[in-house]
Amino acid sequence: MRSASLLPVPLSFCLCIGLLAAAGEGTEDATICFWVLDSVREIPIQGATVVLRAPGSKNDADSSAPSDPSGSLCVESSLLHGDIGLDGPSRPTSRVPLQVTHPDYLPAVLGFDALPDDLNLFMTPRQPVYQDTVTVQGMDSALDSSALSQHISTDSETSVFLGNAAEALESVTGVEVLRSSGEADRILIRGGESRLVATRLDGETLTSLDGIERSAGLAEIPFDFLELAKVNKVGKPEQDIGGIAGAVDLVTRAPPNDPTTEIRLSGGREPLSDGSSSAISTSIGRRAADGRIGWLLSAANYANDRAAEQLHQRYDALQLQRLDLRFLDWKQKRQGYLLSTDIVPNQQTSFRLRGLSSQTNLHELRTRTKIDLADDEAERELKNSLLKRSLESWSLEEVRQVSDFGFVARVTYQIVSAKEPGRRDTSFILEGLPLAFGDSFGDLARLAASSSTDRYFLDKIGVEDNFLGDETWSGAFDVFRPLRYGKQRSGLWKIGVKIRSKSRRRDTTTRLFRAADLVPLEGLSTSGRHLSSDRYDLGVSVDSEAVANLIEDLGLEGDRSVEEDAGDYTARENTAAAFVQFDLPLSDRATWSAGLRFDRTATEYSGFSVVTGDSLSAELESTGGQRSETALVPSMSLALSLGPQTRLTLSAGRRLARPNYYDLVPFELVDGDDQEIELGNADLRSTVATAFDAAWEWNGSSGQHLALVFFSQQLEDFIYRQRTVAPRMGGLFELNQPLNGPEAHLYGAELAWRSQLGPKPLGLRADLGLSWTSSSTEIPDRFDRPRLPGQAEWSIQSALRWHSGPFALNLRAHYLSDSLIELGASRTEDTFREERLRVHADASYILTERCRLVLQARNLTKASEKIIEANEQHLRFEEVLGQSWSLGLHINF
Repeated sequence: MRSASLLPVPLSFCLCIGLLAAAGEGTEDATICFWVLDSVREIPIQGATVVLRAPGSKNDADSSAPSDPSGSLCVESSLLHGDIGLDGPSRPTSRVPLQVTHPDYLPAVLGFDALPDDLNLFMTPRQPVYQDTVTVQGMDSALDSSALSQHISTDSETSVFLGNAAEALESVTGVEVLRSSGEADRILIRGGESRLVATRLDGETLTSLDGIERSAGLAEIPFDFLELAKVNKVGKPEQDIGGIAGAVDLVTRAPPNDPTTEIRLSGGREPLSDGSSSAISTSIGRRAADGRIGWLLSAANYANDRAAEQLHQRYDALQLQRLDLRFLDWKQKRQGYLLSTDIVPNQQTSFRLRGLSSQTNLHELRTRTKIDLADDEAERELKNSLLKRSLESWSLEEVRQVSDFGFVARVTYQIVSAKEPGRRDTSFILEGLPLAFGDSFGDLARLAASSSTDRYFLDKIGVEDNFLGDETWSGAFDVFRPLRYGKQRSGLWKIGVKIRSKSRRRDTTTRLFRAADLVPLEGLSTSGRHLSSDRYDLGVSVDSEAVANLIEDLGLEGDRSVEEDAGDYTARENTAAAFVQFDLPLSDRATWSAGLRFDRTATEYSGFSVVTGDSLSAELESTGGQRSETALVPSMSLALSLGPQTRLTLSAGRRLARPNYYDLVPFELVDGDDQEIELGNADLRSTVATAFDAAWEWNGSSGQHLALVFFSQQLEDFIYRQRTVAPRMGGLFELNQPLNGPEAHLYGAELAWRSQLGPKPLGLRADLGLSWTSSSTEIPDRFDRPRLPGQAEWSIQSALRWHSGPFALNLRAHYLSDSLIELGASRTEDTFREERLRVHADASYILTERCRLVLQARNLTKASEKIIEANEQHLRFEEVLGQSWSLGLHINF
């Protein structure tokens, strides 16, 4: 089968026709059987019609019956031998045009001089009216069942305006969304931690904007720029290595076939921040030169004012040692554009150029009040920072069909950066804290808030500049052609090579300003903040800008924070890969797919070792490390048709996930005050999994669907963080370092169900996705077998959709059981994310044929995120994000 990575994305869709049987020259009639496939979504096209028309013929052309649900059809026609409408004796005609039609596609025509052994014909889709709705499609292909490969795309029955792909993918079975700065960002699949999830943009691995993790977030890519977002739970050799738990494939929009002009507007309310949100996006696309040249330009602008309330606590045994109350306010502005062009000089060749850019300015204001009982002090802090993030991605692709084989050549360039040009932290401390106040949270918070600001003295002011940059070049060349199996059937095989070079740099500079004497605070601007729950008052904080002016007036000199330099590093990662794979129909009811990928990666890292503490001299030393790793990753799948509506898919293979970026830096951070040591590990090995998947599916009438999936994985060299106590430098230090564990096992089941409720005119439909995951690990020095980090045992997605006339309503709920966040030295030190339930609602009304009104509500349950210790007696962290509302207008000219 064709995949999006091997076909011309500018044409978007491909009709891949493999010649299965042809009569000899001496027979009167010939029969050709075709597979009709959608190349981007990799699903069979049902209802396509193939027409064979002899040149000069005035008779009605012979045509086949529509293709069946599996995408196959057969054509019987004497036109292949030219004895209809042609002068002269019966003989093979010199040229026979073949035409394919479908109501959702533009007609495609291909002529051949003689009957070839194999034939491929490209077809371009008609542009859908709206790109703003969500559905999880049914059967994706003979090898990728809907239960193993689900995607979010347009749907005529529901309408949901989405800011980014992460929020859209929350409706996929087994998917959990993680948030950053209050916005949906990374996703987890089947309970695996984010490191085990790969992200690809138009087939190329997407670079992370985080200097720590390897997995890329999705918040930076507007959903308006995408044709679809797809979750693949099994991989193929043609895809980049990565994604033991699964992968997210983002496919950008292609130039339309019909002239298109779209405008989308929305505005909303964020009650927790007492702010607003707004969004505007537009797309313009045209085709010229009889459809051979197409272009699409999309632009988007988003503005949000989000907020979160956070509660941090730290215990020593059963006694509370520290309480942190924080209010975070994020003012975010994002702009982006997408340029997509294609040139099709002939039926055999096409070129595509795609450029995507996204820039974000995030202003964060964090107000904090802290009570530290161990040091007998209270502290107030104001963090004021501006974070600038940018993503640029360009790719140039050529697809050429030569005789009975084709090739794809692709060059991709990505550059990301994250800059924090002027972060300021102000910290004011009140010493001599009275202890006769009780021990409740409310007493502690009121104590910190009631202290007047003139009793505080300036502790420190930090001015921090951060930079993270990543530049990636990659080139790939793939060859594909039909694969003969016997005399009657053919499949498709592909081979390819790829080279990628990645360079990465992280640079942080922090200067601390300290005041030895009491600083008079009168006259400095201040601000107070109450939590929206009215539980606590954070008290008054001093404005960071005012304190910056105070630094200048007092002539304070800053000292560089050597500790922060431990986070700096540079890295270079070079990868060379090759693959071979084939898809082969063994019979009318069975299709076999298999392949092998070879991947070699060489990495060089340089970082720093830092020693801090009052009793130790501060030292900064350069360190370095390098590693190389070779992987051989096989995979195979077998798809069996058990009937006209039932299918069984079996899949097995090896999968791999590389360590996070920062874990590989050979840094060492020694904190003499707290007697803690943080270590990197340049010797980490990639986690490898042997995976098995079995999916049974049934598709009934009226869009009914039922799928049951069982999966199992055995992991080798899984990565965990070891916490041990060891003697160092004359004392006992707590060591924290990522290490490879001996083994881990993961298995589970998924259930997906979709059905119409009641009679069809009622327009009511229900969706249910249920995922159960269990795992166990072996950790040295632990007698129990804890589960894998990141794993939620239960994940349930449900939706109730109603569509009647111009109205549409969609109510979605997502439940997650508790999940392990981090492994400790023992079970009592493990931390878990508590169970949570989020409910979202969307409604739309079609005002006119070209105008639609959309209303959205997010987090109706006001679900908070809580992190607890294993004994469930201590609440370590709680974050409340609140609700959000938006009203949108979608116009299509």
